Amino acid sequence: MKKPKKLYLHIGTHKTGTTYLQSVLIQNRVNLLRQGFLFPRSGIESPTTHHCMLAARFLSEKDFRAFGVLTPLRLLLPPNKEFHWDKLMGEINQSPSHSIILSSENFSLINNLQPLKERLSGFNVKIIIHLRRQDKFYGSLYNQLLKTPFTGIHTTLNEFVQDRQLEGDSYQSILDRWSNAFGKSNMIVKPYEREQLDDGLLSDFASTIGFKTKSFLGVNSKHNISLPRHAIKFIQLIKKSSITESILLNKEIGTFLYELSKKPSIEKSNSTLPAPLAVEVNNFHAAENEYIAKEYLNRNDGKLFYSPNPKEDASSEDIENTSNEELINEIVAPLLLRLTSKNEALSTKIINVRAIKPLLIKIFSPPKLFTYAIKVYLYARCDRLKLVLFKLKNRVSP
Repeated sequence: MKKPKKLYLHIGTHKTGTTYLQSVLIQNRVNLLRQGFLFPRSGIESPTTHHCMLAARFLSEKDFRAFGVLTPLRLLLPPNKEFHWDKLMGEINQSPSHSIILSSENFSLINNLQPLKERLSGFNVKIIIHLRRQDKFYGSLYNQLLKTPFTGIHTTLNEFVQDRQLEGDSYQSILDRWSNAFGKSNMIVKPYEREQLDDGLLSDFASTIGFKTKSFLGVNSKHNISLPRHAIKFIQLIKKSSITESILLNKEIGTFLYELSKKPSIEKSNSTLPAPLAVEVNNFHAAENEYIAKEYLNRNDGKLFYSPNPKEDASSEDIENTSNEELINEIVAPLLLRLTSKNEALSTKIINVRAIKPLLIKIFSPPKLFTYAIKVYLYARCDRLKLVLFKLKNRVSP
């Protein structure tokens, strides 16, 4: 009897370096094939690099909405719901590889695993899952969903965390669900933190599966970089204003925010949440994490994560405490100059940022401020800007 091929199913979870891993894997498909590992093209929907369409086959609209996605990928599925899986099986059958790697964080959202289990019945399946400490997970997830248009995220960070804790799928429920379906012995659970990934995420993933990364492309690439708090506050206000969220898709604005995310931050914290909130979150999940450490990692001490908890009285900056002046200095004024920089004549009219900042701060509350900022951008290609600035000065004249 022919020995079944191994199938490594990497199911996330979200915000654990999945985009980076998937990007590296797809760039190095040929290298992987030489080593006997197939990272299939089937089920990958451009511009993503993960097998989102394979996971979407088994996701309900409720599963998607529970994660905050308002346009389910399942709506993109062809009438034949098995199309992508049939295509995958054909690709596997034609490949001489001994092992297959499938990766999508959306697999972790599936509630009913029986149909997926039946689909994979001809393989020796191993489930790989990474878990990020909950305070860091919530902060990173909020950051991503907020900066992405049309995700339905308009709440504050505190409200978002509370909603996720009450309605979100816990790590324990995800692990138990997959363990019941595929067997605990087939579960490979990995805490996602530097203290437990000595040589980095890719090296740990490769050693777990058994391939070598020598001469791999894209190893040093970065994805989904977090925004600083004043940029998060800026996007919060845009989403609360009358401006359409599609403005976040503007290339210049996107580039500006990306460059902000690459700047070194002076905020030093062991969490992406304010310290008091991070402590509250970690205490809430303490029993769950102890259970996972003992049950799935055989750790008698019950420690799932090794990085120290933030101290409740540690200095940390709350997004909600970002001042209007800071928003003007760090976001609005530089962004206005960037958006108008292609028009040299216009740039000379507003180059005196020091003169404009006090006007903006004095006149507008934050939502109106950003509505106005975008209006200035829309006027940027015409002579009306001079008139706008003139009216501004008249409004603050004694």
